[in-house]
Amino acid sequence: TKKTEKVAQRLSGLLQKRGCQTDIVLADAYNAEATFQEIQNCLSEQSQRLVGNFTGGTKPMVLALLRAARDWPSGSQLCYFRTERSQGVLYLYDPETFSLLGEPYRVHSHITLDDYLTAYLGEYRVEGPSKSRGGSFEKAVAEAIEPYVDELRVGVKKSGALDIDLVFRCGNQIGIAEVKTGGKARKKEGIDQLNTAGARDFLGIYVKKFLIVDASWEELTNLRELAEAYDIAVVELISFGKTGTISESDREKLVSALRLRLLCGG
Repeated sequence: TKKTEKVAQRLSGLLQKRGCQTDIVLADAYNAEATFQEIQNCLSEQSQRLVGNFTGGTKPMVLALLRAARDWPSGSQLCYFRTERSQGVLYLYDPETFSLLGEPYRVHSHITLDDYLTAYLGEYRVEGPSKSRGGSFEKAVAEAIEPYVDELRVGVKKSGALDIDLVFRCGNQIGIAEVKTGGKARKKEGIDQLNTAGARDFLGIYVKKFLIVDASWEELTNLRELAEAYDIAVVELISFGKTGTISESDREKLVSALRLRLLCGG
């Protein structure tokens, strides 16, 4: 649709670099007939083996794809991707009968962090820890989680529109974190930043969000409930606020929070 066209263009570019021919169909989200015609217009008589992914989109978009796929050449497939405990599972279907083609299988890591950031943001910068007071906390948190994630970037920025402290990957799952110290550790700012970064227009609604603070939220009931409502995991590393270092018990708490939501190894 118009709302996702830019992301589709960037994703198409990534796929073409890997040898996959892709065409973008600009769909009407709620007009199945119009979308069906757009799909038909993209296909040629020379079209051979086709793959249709009906994981996302509105139900009218899916109906249009399923209708078009019934006349695709032999050997074509439909696929559906779902996430099970933060791991990808792929289902393949026959476009004519919609019967399942074999057993579903787990999808191992096929993306890099750069793939993901490029698809969603286009151009971006990685500037490292903040030069402000909180930079030492960002660095300490990054060092604590780095052995447990596949990739990590500190200080990801996009032309003044986005500034996120940590972005990391475990398998095909992406996590983002805001790291707050001092007075900012007990304010709503981090929640707002994570909601912006995790919006459809930036890093997408499927990223896992973490707010990492060096203060106790025991008395901040309203903020904690707000974070939970936005599916943000709050991790309190109180030892850093007291000593300037992350204690072993707090390190274990941080790693456990990552493993719970992203199934990180290490």
